[in-house]
Amino acid sequence: MSDLDSQYNFESNTITIHIQLLPKTELNQPRVALIGVGISNSPPILSKTTLEELRFPDLINSMLVQLENELPQRKAIALELLEKQKLEESQHNYQKRSVDSPPPLSSSVSSQSSSPKHQLTLF
Repeated sequence: MSDLDSQYNFESNTITIHIQLLPKTELNQPRVALIGVGISNSPPILSKTTLEELRFPDLINSMLVQLENELPQRKAIALELLEKQKLEESQHNYQKRSVDSPPPLSSSVSSQSSSPKHQLTLF
């Protein structure tokens, strides 16, 4: 069998099924579901329907319920992580801060500072 024969053979190919559930845009409207079916290196077959029209197996339905139930906990974990990252970033920025050095003294000031100060040198 040639490479093209095996690449386009249904039985010997990995089939990818992608289902995307879009968020509701209006309260009384059903969720839109986008479905793509295909193989690698070839354009997928695309279709659009609603979530209510899809007939998922029990396994997928239970996974969707599990995801819905876990979302509040996942959000709390994400918020904790975000706060931790902000704290680490502020600590890192605090450690990286620097104070500018004072400008160098001019030569006239430095020569005067090295010589003793007498009342006569002031005039």
